[in-house]
Amino acid sequence: ETYEVANFVNKRKGVVIENRGSTFFKTKYNPEKNTTAWRCSKYRSLTNHGTSCKARLITSETFIVGYIGRHNH
Repeated sequence: ETYEVANFVNKRKGVVIENRGSTFFKTKYNPEKNTTAWRCSKYRSLTNHGTSCKARLITSETFIVGYIGRHNH
C-alpha cells in the first residue's frame, strides 16, 4: 500500500499539516499505534455558524495513512 507524504509546516502556534488546500492541527497521539490524529483548522471557526468541519487526517511518522470525514466548507 502506498501512502501520501504529509506536508508538515511550522506555524507560529506549532506544527500543522497542509493538505489539498486545507490546514490541519494535531489533536491526539496514539503511542500504541504510533499514529497522530489531525483535525481541519476550520473546525472551530465554523462552530459559531451552527456546524463544524468533520474532516480529519491520521498520520504515522511522515505519512498520511487515513482520512476521516469530509470538509463542509
